[in-house]
Amino acid sequence: MSRDKKAVQQQLLAGRDHVSHESYWVAYVQSGFQSSPLDDWDPILDGGVLLGTTSASYGSLVFTEAIDDRANREPAASAHCNKKVVAHEVGHQLGISGHDYLGIMQSGCSITQLFFDGRSLHFVRATVKP
Repeated sequence: MSRDKKAVQQQLLAGRDHVSHESYWVAYVQSGFQSSPLDDWDPILDGGVLLGTTSASYGSLVFTEAIDDRANREPAASAHCNKKVVAHEVGHQLGISGHDYLGIMQSGCSITQLFFDGRSLHFVRATVKP
C-alpha cells in the first residue's frame, strides 16, 4: 500500500457502508501487509516504521507485516502490538491527535497500558460527532 494520501483514502472507502451519527460512532479498520516495500523491520535496523495510519474521515489501515516484524515474530508480542495499534488508530478516528497522551495513544508497541488516559477519554466524550 502506498503512503499516497489519495490511494489510502480510496482503499479506506472500499466496502464502507455506514457513517457516524450524533447518536453513535462508526470506526473502520482495514489490515494491510505494509505501507511500502521498504516500510517494515527487515532488517531490524529499519527506523520510523509505520505500524498504522488513519484518515479521520475515512478510517484506519493497520500494517500486519510491520507489526509482526516489530514484535520479532513472537505470537504473544505480535498479538499485543496488533491490539494496541488497532485501538490507537481508532483513537485517532475519534479525533485524538498526536501521541503525547498516556496509555494507548503513545507511539510504539512497548507500552503495557492498553487504555485511553483521562485526557483522551475527556476529549472523546466532549466530541459530538467524530
